[in-house]
Amino acid sequence: MGGILHSDNLWLFHVFALAFAPAADAFSVDARHQIEPPTAHLRYGWAIRLMCWVCVVSYFLAGLAKVKNSGLGFVEGESLRNYVAMDNVRKIELGSLSSPIAAWVLPYATAFRGMAIVALLLELGAPLVMLNAGVARVWAIAMWGFHLGVLSLMAILFPYPVSFIAFAPFFRAERLAPVAKRIMRRKPKRTLTASSEAAR
Repeated sequence: MGGILHSDNLWLFHVFALAFAPAADAFSVDARHQIEPPTAHLRYGWAIRLMCWVCVVSYFLAGLAKVKNSGLGFVEGESLRNYVAMDNVRKIELGSLSSPIAAWVLPYATAFRGMAIVALLLELGAPLVMLNAGVARVWAIAMWGFHLGVLSLMAILFPYPVSFIAFAPFFRAERLAPVAKRIMRRKPKRTLTASSEAAR
């Protein structure tokens, strides 16, 4: 009880980075009363950059763990296939939620070989995507697809990556801020109460 699951690590590190970032200058309750929006400055970029690096390093470490546990033979797909099979069998035996898709895919060893190769390339090559913003965005979408695959084959949900919020630092998410501000500033429409309607 009270432990932190490894699926929460990325979220915690991102929150830690944002805690020291001046994010409230642009989007907060107090920011609604600013006459002029804050101007662009380098002090607003380091946190986003740090969140990107934390993200790619976390997946790089996951790739290293795969190589450490299974060696480069992981690309053969058999380790991944066995892991998916054992995870689903365990859940069925325990009466837990299992994947209905896994039973259809498990007979195809070639499919798992392809998934293993792609997973290892995405994870071990993660730090390299920081060299190009466009490549980083493609990588982020691919990793999101990776988590959707985990969800479909193993019924394991990683809420933070699946929500895509984990990969938001790779995109110009600040473009959504004006929309959010307009929603916050929107005043609720007055509705007539039953008594006022009766009076009319």
